[in-house]
Formats: sequence, C-alpha cells, structure tokens
Amino acid sequence: MPITLSAGTNTISITATDISGKEATYTLDIATDHEGPAISFDRPITIPGTLTGAISDPAGIDSLKVAGVDAVIASGSDGTATFSVAISTLPADSRILFTAMDDIGNETNGRVLLGGGDT
Repeated sequence: MPITLSAGTNTISITATDISGKEATYTLDIATDHEGPAISFDRPITIPGTLTGAISDPAGIDSLKVAGVDAVIASGSDGTATFSVAISTLPADSRILFTAMDDIGNETNGRVLLGGGDT
C-alpha cells in the first residue's frame, strides 16, 4: 500500500501479527523535504563585482551557481549559510541566472533582478 508523505516529519507505524495472534509494532519518524534552498542576495548588486547573500535549507546546502560560476559557501551556526561569487561580466541578455541545490537533490532556480528583489 503506497504512503503519501507530506513535507516535514511523518510518523509511520507498522504492526505485524503472527499466526498465534501476537503483535509487534514498530514506529518510525521520516523527515521529508520537497523544496529547494531559500536564497537571498545582498544589495546593491554591481557587475563586475562580488555578489553576496544567504542560503538555507533544512537538508543542507550542496551547491550554488550564479551565472554559471560556483559560489563559495560558508556554513553558519543556525542552518543558514552565507555565500559569495565573483561575476566579471554581465551576460549578453542581462540576466543573471542561479541554481541552488540541497543535499538531497532539490533545486531552486531563478534570476537575480538587478533593479532589486530576487526570483
């Protein structure tokens, strides 16, 4: 029988009964994460320059690429990490794309808005 897991902690109990009627139950907590990392960029953004910001995910941060460049990630004590990445030129279409991945493979993709805000 399939079990649907929601984000967060899910408790599953399994009960087995033998032919004499004796039962044994095992309970298991499973944590699930369906979301990619949350990311924010510090302002102002100047190209060429170094972009900085914060990134977090309960599963841990695997990687962050900004405009195809690997960011340097420094872990923090509260589950939020900081990052920096040097961008030497503005892409031809003026779009700075990013991809962040957590330790279990969930991704967040977006575009840095040069006028303010993130997507």
